[in-house]
Amino acid sequence: MDKKPTLCIAILTLNEERRIEQCIRSAQFADQIIVADSGSTDNTVALASAMGAAAHSYPDWMGFFVAYALSKLSSAASRVWNASYAVIALMALVSVTHLSTGRTGLIVVVGALAALLFARIGLRRALVAVPILLIGVGALLMTSDVMLSRFQQATTQLQNIDNDRFSSIGHRAYNYKTTPHLIAERPLFGHGTGAYHTEICRVLDDPNDCATFRWHSHNQFLFFGADHGLVGIAFYILLIISAARVAWRSQSQPHRLMLFGLLGALVSDSLINSPLFSARESHFFLYMLALLVVMCRDTQVGMATRPPRD
Repeated sequence: MDKKPTLCIAILTLNEERRIEQCIRSAQFADQIIVADSGSTDNTVALASAMGAAAHSYPDWMGFFVAYALSKLSSAASRVWNASYAVIALMALVSVTHLSTGRTGLIVVVGALAALLFARIGLRRALVAVPILLIGVGALLMTSDVMLSRFQQATTQLQNIDNDRFSSIGHRAYNYKTTPHLIAERPLFGHGTGAYHTEICRVLDDPNDCATFRWHSHNQFLFFGADHGLVGIAFYILLIISAARVAWRSQSQPHRLMLFGLLGALVSDSLINSPLFSARESHFFLYMLALLVVMCRDTQVGMATRPPRD
């Protein structure tokens, strides 16, 4: 029987190919080394895996980290702590806008921040603050050559969306066109868990494209609809609403803001990806969701059981 590891070291990375090997060598005394990568565009993950580390990529988690840092801002905290968390949030945001080559991370961070604003200042003020947030993020993007090139590429893909279904945007658009046909066949309970990967091939225009489009629908709601019908979609929405209700009733503002930020990231990611299908994202979202719900519930229980003051 294999011996369970007694010491595990986790390493957070983003484009660290120059230092990752030296870092892992310095941690060889540990029983297990895990590399949690934030979406590196260099050889960080490959080098870490070659050295025996368990490397996992989480390109969208930095968006939640921005919301987490902002949730720690408090009028009760000192100016130094507030300034420190503000700087951390800005650095995390810059890592998404300037160091990541993907566009989905940017959408996720905007979703997380929009939800955090709603929880912090209310719906009416958030309706004013969110456009300001978008303008600020847009201004930041204008300083990023990487992201500007990605959006120029997105513009080209949008213009050719009907002719090129293998581009990033064209792929999603084709998924959004074909998956509803699959849902319409069995709208109530769907085709069954895991059925999407085979059933979608029947409704494609070209069956030879099955290997390309069978993985997931790039939309978690459509994914649940294909596998479990409207019932599956309803349960997923109910899960999100239930977690939001727990967050709203929490007496701890940091926990409430973190949970709303996570839900904002999850919902925005669910509209353009299938985060509960991808292992690298589902582990993060489900574990963090469970943790934050428990933390918010603990504050409710603590307030309910606290003895009254004299």
